[in-house]
This record gives sequence, C-alpha cells and structure tokens, in this order.
Amino acid sequence: MSSSRAATLADGERGPDLAGGPPTTAGIIALGNLDARIEGLTSQATRGRLTADGWGELVELTALRGHVRGRIDEAERAASLAETFVDKVPRDPRSFVARARLAGLFHRFAAALDDLDAAAALGLDRRTVDEERAAVW
Repeated sequence: MSSSRAATLADGERGPDLAGGPPTTAGIIALGNLDARIEGLTSQATRGRLTADGWGELVELTALRGHVRGRIDEAERAASLAETFVDKVPRDPRSFVARARLAGLFHRFAAALDDLDAAAALGLDRRTVDEERAAVW
C-alpha cells in the first residue's frame, strides 16, 4: 500500500472489503459487547432484578459465548443459569425450553424432552415445541 493510501486509511477511510461480504463489527469489539451485556444481565440477576426475558437472554448469550470461544466451562455455566431460570420462573415455558436446549448440548436427551413436555403443558405453542423436539432428535 502506498504511503498516501496508508495516510488516507489512517484518517478514517475504510479499506477494501477483502472478504467480499458486508462490513461487520470487528470480532474483538463484538466479543467485548457480548461480555458487557452478560455482565450487565448477571448484575441484574445478582440483585434479583432480572425479568424472565432477561433470564432467557442471559442463558442464551452465555451459551453463545461458550460456543464462540470453544469453552466448555461457559456452556456449563449456561446450563447452571438455565437451572436457575427454571427455579426463578417455573411457570414460564421459556425457562424449560432454555434448560432443554442446554440439556441436549450435554446429551441429556431424555431430560431435554421432559422439559419440552413441561413447556407444552405450560402453554408453549405446538410448533415451537415440535421445532425444539426436532433439534433434540
């Protein structure tokens, strides 16, 4: 790259899209944002202020971070959070779906299917239950 081109890029101009796709957030920034969101949700949970939606997001984002980083301890943490989600909101079918997803990840398929039955009994729509069962199978 010529020195004049390097100077232009240094002034904030974007370089060519070498991957051929749409521009995206740099990975390090995306992971930092993910960590910050998880920390915020964890803080709310610690203070007892996390809603059912928040619990679902915390479980899902923690599992995602474990998947992206290839860390089984993060997946185990997500599974533990899913257990807590069910304990905190036992009448919300989403808590059982979250726990079923993590149970399936750890090859506890019977437990996952039982949780999906519980979610169905709590009123989760049949299509969603069937989609989640298909994922387990």
